[in-house]
Amino acid sequence: MILVSLVIFKLIMKLNIVDISRNKNCLLFDFDGVILDSNHVKTNSFKKLFLSMGKKKVDNFINFHIENQGMSRYEKFKYFYKNILFKNISNNELDSLSEKFTKIIFQEIIKCDFIPGIKRFLLNEHIKYKNKFIVSATPQYEIRMIIKKLKIDDMFNECFGSPKNKIEILNDLFQQYNFKSEECLFYGDSINDYYASKHHKIEFVSIGKNIKDCDYFFRDFSF
Repeated sequence: MILVSLVIFKLIMKLNIVDISRNKNCLLFDFDGVILDSNHVKTNSFKKLFLSMGKKKVDNFINFHIENQGMSRYEKFKYFYKNILFKNISNNELDSLSEKFTKIIFQEIIKCDFIPGIKRFLLNEHIKYKNKFIVSATPQYEIRMIIKKLKIDDMFNECFGSPKNKIEILNDLFQQYNFKSEECLFYGDSINDYYASKHHKIEFVSIGKNIKDCDYFFRDFSF
């Protein structure tokens, strides 16, 4: 029994990221940290946005941001105001903050490197004709501008972002395309990505971080 398990383990270890993806019909990708190496840019942009609020408050917020990657900036703004500043924030103020954040981050994020292997992976003969979607916490209008600027928009069927969270986005996507969970694979790098995939019983591929209980873990998309 132990010998059989070791053999199966060795076979699994030889699988690369294309091997685990080739039998799936729908591939779902987070963006920051999965397609683009941009998580650090978002962290620095939040620091710039809230610079005048004081170092201790900003540090507390940054800790929350890092622990909750994959959450929309609107939810993070609400947390900051309610739990750190102890203030109310209106929808208009949220929109204003988001617009300021976009102005800070946009030109920096398009300078970021792609995650190693991702473009080669997307163009692989076993992958390029599959249904592929971006499921991001970035505002939808913004993430669509980014992928167009990066000239990768034609590699995906569609690109989805906030204000809907990732569970809601997947609900809509499943209804629109009639995908079954077993034919999908979700590539993410945060606990929120993991929760969204498991809510829909989708196999989860953790990229860069070995998230507990993930189905697969790869450092990047190299193969």
